[in-house]
Amino acid sequence: GKIDHPVIMTELPLSPQFARQYIYEVLFEAYQIPSLCLGVDAMFAYYHHTKHNPEFEKGNNTLIVRSGHESTYILPLENKKLLYSAAKRSPIAGSSSTDLMKKLLDLKYPQLKYLISFPTAEFLKKEYGIVASRFADQLTLLANHEEYYNQITKTIQFPFIKPQETKPVKSEEELAEEKEKKRALGERLRVLAQSRVKEKQEQMETDLETYKTISSLKSTDTDEYKRVLSQFDLTEDDLREQIGIIEGKIKRKRKRDAKSARMTDEERAKKKKVNLKKEDPKSYLALLVEKKEYMEKLVKKQRKARQSQKNGARARRSSHRTKRSLRAMTHALSENVDEASFGKSDADWDIYMKMNESKAKKPSLEQLEQQLYAIEEEIEEVETTLEENTENKVHSWFERQPHYLRGHHFVFTNARKYSSIFRTLPIEQHYQIQLGIERFRVPELMFQPSIMGESFCGIDEMMQMIYRGGFSMNQIYCYGGNTRFPGFNERIETIVQEMKPVSSQIPVATSSSVLDAYYGMVDVCSSGALGDVSCSRSNYEEHGPHYHKLHECSNAV
Repeated sequence: GKIDHPVIMTELPLSPQFARQYIYEVLFEAYQIPSLCLGVDAMFAYYHHTKHNPEFEKGNNTLIVRSGHESTYILPLENKKLLYSAAKRSPIAGSSSTDLMKKLLDLKYPQLKYLISFPTAEFLKKEYGIVASRFADQLTLLANHEEYYNQITKTIQFPFIKPQETKPVKSEEELAEEKEKKRALGERLRVLAQSRVKEKQEQMETDLETYKTISSLKSTDTDEYKRVLSQFDLTEDDLREQIGIIEGKIKRKRKRDAKSARMTDEERAKKKKVNLKKEDPKSYLALLVEKKEYMEKLVKKQRKARQSQKNGARARRSSHRTKRSLRAMTHALSENVDEASFGKSDADWDIYMKMNESKAKKPSLEQLEQQLYAIEEEIEEVETTLEENTENKVHSWFERQPHYLRGHHFVFTNARKYSSIFRTLPIEQHYQIQLGIERFRVPELMFQPSIMGESFCGIDEMMQMIYRGGFSMNQIYCYGGNTRFPGFNERIETIVQEMKPVSSQIPVATSSSVLDAYYGMVDVCSSGALGDVSCSRSNYEEHGPHYHKLHECSNAV
């Protein structure tokens, strides 16, 4: 675990003495190093830059702008020494910009939130970020010039899996055969419906004849007439009412048949119902909604009735009148009926229910629920058809929106329009994002932290505070990943022009590589001055971990 050679390493700008003390203790006590040189990464990079760029005068007052992943520093150097009291620090840096990029894209494309991770957001920021020299002017330019906006906007395609076709393409013969099957099925259903209507008509005529026969017994055999009425649990008023109802139905049916027989083909065509579903889907949808509301009321009423019937079942079963009616109706089906115990068994009531099933006029609760479900499905189908019919209108509405908002899915205030246009897009466009204003907005966070709701100072404010404090800068050096955005130097020059007199010309330089701090440490070692700027083991043993040797790349004490 022992290290036999000198060590040179970087530390953060403005590091406190107690943090440096731990580094000294670990390296000298645990690893037994012979010497240690500590310096600021940005100042090592500046040392390397001035060595290989003689036009950048090393002795002048220099302002170093250092912006990395976790923090941003503005370091003033006067006569090669760091002015500790004038230096500024802000926690707004690369991680904050990445967080802003992710939040903007999550808000803009919520359906792709699971694809836009923090590494992805950081890559997009580094690859496409641009620093505007004047952010407000840049926003105005993007808003007023669609061609320029389209030129700036970058489209990023995320990977996707194209769904396979599940439905095989049918040939013309198969389609014709399927059509013929549907026609034959429709014909069979039509014949079946006609036969049912005919059976119902014959049943009504049979019932009418039966009721008239019962009514004729009144004049011939009064006792038999009363017995039959009692057997069917009917009164004379009920009998007359049933005869009138059936006669009315038969009369109306014959009248309709006679009128239909006299109609011509042209009159039948006019009489035929209009297919609202195809010709006027909006009206058809309104009718379906009205019918749905009516069916919901019926279902609610039927449920309430069933609950009441369930709660009062025992009371109704013990009714003397109900038992008497049931006994009379089942007498014809079975001769072995024990009148004393009749009604106590559930089987007796099952017979009653079966006999009354044919007489039931109201549909059951299950039938009503099935009808309501069918109506809801029909409403959904018609709404989908309306959306498809208005697709061109939706796209026209979409094209009328400002060009800088078309990529934002949340601008669609009408959910139906949004779902329609999103559904008609090709599958690959569902996995695309567009970077327009975000290319400028994300790097602008370093200069305006208020974009993200933070109250820290931006780079321009920190530079102005240092300048107003009496520091006269002659040149500016930028180091760190955030300073490598296109347009960063121009933005710094714009800030300086606003602070300094009009005729002032201050050179601005940026590190040529993210490894310039390493190259600066190599230059220090190769210059032969490493021993003069390092804290040796003897210095550590004599002065303790608080000892710190100053040099032109070190922190101030």
